[in-house]
Amino acid sequence: MNEIITGIDIGSNNVVCVVGKVEGRDINVIGYSKVPCDGLRNGIVVNIDKTVRAVKEAIDEAESKSGEVIRTAYVGIKGSHIHCFKNEGATAISGSDKEITVEDIRQVIESAKAIRVPSGSEIIHVIPQEFIVDGQGGVDSPPIGMEARHLGVKVFIVTASVTAISNIVRCINKAGVEVNEVILSSIANSEVAVSKEEKQLGVVLVDFGAQTVDIVMFVDGNIKDIKEIQIGGDFITRDIAHFFRISIKEAERIKESFGVSSTSLIKEDEEIQALGIDRRRKIIISKEKLSEVIEERLREIFLEIRRVIESSGVKDLIPGGIVFTGGSALITGLTEMAEEFFWGLPARIGYPLDIKGSDEIISSPIYTTGCGLIKYAISNEVPSLGGKPSIRSVRKPPFSKLFSWIKKLF
Repeated sequence: MNEIITGIDIGSNNVVCVVGKVEGRDINVIGYSKVPCDGLRNGIVVNIDKTVRAVKEAIDEAESKSGEVIRTAYVGIKGSHIHCFKNEGATAISGSDKEITVEDIRQVIESAKAIRVPSGSEIIHVIPQEFIVDGQGGVDSPPIGMEARHLGVKVFIVTASVTAISNIVRCINKAGVEVNEVILSSIANSEVAVSKEEKQLGVVLVDFGAQTVDIVMFVDGNIKDIKEIQIGGDFITRDIAHFFRISIKEAERIKESFGVSSTSLIKEDEEIQALGIDRRRKIIISKEKLSEVIEERLREIFLEIRRVIESSGVKDLIPGGIVFTGGSALITGLTEMAEEFFWGLPARIGYPLDIKGSDEIISSPIYTTGCGLIKYAISNEVPSLGGKPSIRSVRKPPFSKLFSWIKKLF
C-alpha cells in the first residue's frame, strides 16, 4: 500500500516542500518545490502574510508536480528559541512477573520528561539514548519482555517556543494544510544526510543555512549535543554586496554562480560582470578578489563551528568527520577548505541518502531537510516521545509513535 507524506522546511530565505510516495521503507520523491520567502528571521515568523504566500506557492508547485493534493505535512523548525537538555528517569517494575512492558517504557520516559522547561516553551522531542536495566546500561532499544526490578533511561530533550511554533503552524494552516508534527530541522536532516555507520563512528552534521548554522554532534550512535550559531550564508552575501557596492540580489547571484571558498582553488583569474546598485552601471569584479571576500567570512564561520565542537568535548570522538547540508553548502571548494580547517577530518556534502527521485533532489543539499522530514515520519529508529505543542492542528498524540514503533518490532 502506497502512502503519500509531505515535508515542509521553512527556512529564513526559502520554503522547501517535498512530497514522497512511501512503499514499504522506500521513499520516492514525486513532487518538490523551493520558493523564496522573506517572512522569517532566524527561524521566527516576522511577517505572517509573506510567509503564508510563500508556503502556499510552494505547496501549489509541489502539488502540480506530484499530481497529489497536500492536506497534511510534517514541518521543520529551527531558531534561537530551541533549547536542548539531557536528563534521566527511573521507575520500578510493578508487574508480579517483573517483565518490562510498554507501559513501563512509557512511565520511565514520563519520569525523564519531568524537568523545568524554560518559560513559554514546550517539549517537542524526547529521544531515548540508553536504557538501564537493574543498573546495567548500554541497552539502546526498549527492553520490552526483559525481566527487571528497576528500569532507567537517559534521554535527550528538545524544547521550542510555544509562540514560535504557533506562528509556524498558523502559516501552514492558512495555506490550507494541517500539521502532523513539528520537528527540529536538524534532527530531520540527520535522518537522511548521515548514515547509521557514521553516527556510530562519530560525526558532526552542519546545516549551513542563510541566517543560522545548526550543528548536530553524534557519538556512539547518539546525539551528543545540538547547537545553533547566529551566522550563515547571508553574511557572505552581504559582504559581497558591501565590498563591491552591488545589490543583495546581485551579490547572491554572483556568490551562487562564481563563488569559490579559497583563492588557492583559482587557477586563473577572470573578470565577472555585475550590475551596480542602480541596476544600470556595470561593475567588473575579479574572481580572485571575490574569493578573498568569501574566504574571510567562511573562516569566521568555520571558527565558530570549531569552537562549538571543542566546547562540546567531541573533537577527538568524530572520525566520521563533518557533513554539510543547506543551500550555503553549495559554495565551490567548501569541503576542501573544511578538511584543512577541521583538524584534517573528512568533509562531504550531505545529499539525501536512500531517497529515490530526480537528480535535482538527490544531488542537492537544499532538499535534504524536506526528505528527512518524510524519513522521520516513517522511521524505524527510536522515535521522539515528547509531548507535542498544544495546538489543535498538530494531531499526533504524544505516544502514538512509540506504540507504532514497538508494533514494528514485535
